[in-house]
Amino acid sequence: MTTGGVVEVYEMLLAVTRSLVDKPEDVEIVIVPCNENIVFRVRVHPKDTGKIIGSNRRMSRAIRIILNSNGLKYRQNFALDIVDTKDVRN
Repeated sequence: MTTGGVVEVYEMLLAVTRSLVDKPEDVEIVIVPCNENIVFRVRVHPKDTGKIIGSNRRMSRAIRIILNSNGLKYRQNFALDIVDTKDVRN
């Protein structure tokens, strides 16, 4: 897998995530290599967390489907981790 694939998926995920939230400037995505997976750790404003997860987790499921489709294209396993900023302590 080339790093170009990860960068393309990162940019796509950033664009999708920013389009869903009220505060797009607060969207942060960290790429975490983990064994055979590439994990995209998404952090948004606390009030926007529900918008990324969605009703009955439909939105997060849809984003994961897009990541899996891109994973097939690049022959890589991509995963989504939505970080709840309420649990993060500075």
